[in-house]
Amino acid sequence: MRELLLLLLGTEGHTVSTAESGDDALAALAGLEDMHMPSVVLTDLKMPGLSHSELAARLRSVCPSTTVLLAMSASEPAAGETNGFDAFLRKPFSVAGYNAAVERARSEHPAETVVESPTSGELVSSSVPAVDDAIFAKLSSLMSGAQVLEIYTMCLGDTAARADRMSSAVAVNDAVTFVREAHVVKGGCGMLGATELYSLAGRMETGGLACSSLLRDFGPAIERLRRILEERIDRDVDERTESQN
Repeated sequence: MRELLLLLLGTEGHTVSTAESGDDALAALAGLEDMHMPSVVLTDLKMPGLSHSELAARLRSVCPSTTVLLAMSASEPAAGETNGFDAFLRKPFSVAGYNAAVERARSEHPAETVVESPTSGELVSSSVPAVDDAIFAKLSSLMSGAQVLEIYTMCLGDTAARADRMSSAVAVNDAVTFVREAHVVKGGCGMLGATELYSLAGRMETGGLACSSLLRDFGPAIERLRRILEERIDRDVDERTESQN
């Protein structure tokens, strides 16, 4: 997620620095003069260590009042979790959605929720496509086919690993781990437009262990998306080669 956002926001002209956690971000900000402080801080709402409203309060104590604090998550926040943030972004969101949230936070009252889900219409259908064409096209316009495939491969590898953890959680009736891993899969797949996996993970996050039978669909969905991506990227390479000739 960090690498993808770094790429997308950087391509749009933003200067981006990243940190692995809220604690790391605070350490990086410590001692910076106001002129070097970020104009926007975008952070996951739910992380190990410092997170939620506590992280917002700590960020606000070190950042100038002009810094916009944005929280993001693949699920709606619980009561009080976004206190202190200027806006909330629901994954998946686009760079346009990010820019709109920043501008709205600067001009209107804080903590306004910004929800953007470009695939929401598809996710309620009975047959969910493997990949969102618009998101794939956007990524393909920003990087080479090999880079696109690498990013999706990383996502699919992470999804497969988390599916294994969810299976282990089912074996010991660990609903907390099951839901947490489903939430992370939903966030990552949503940002990349892996709509079928996003839909499966969302249903498992909402239904918990009662939806554990959906795990059997993860493997086929991963392979289906991998095959589609390879075919598309090979086709794009052929088309570019022909246009050059």
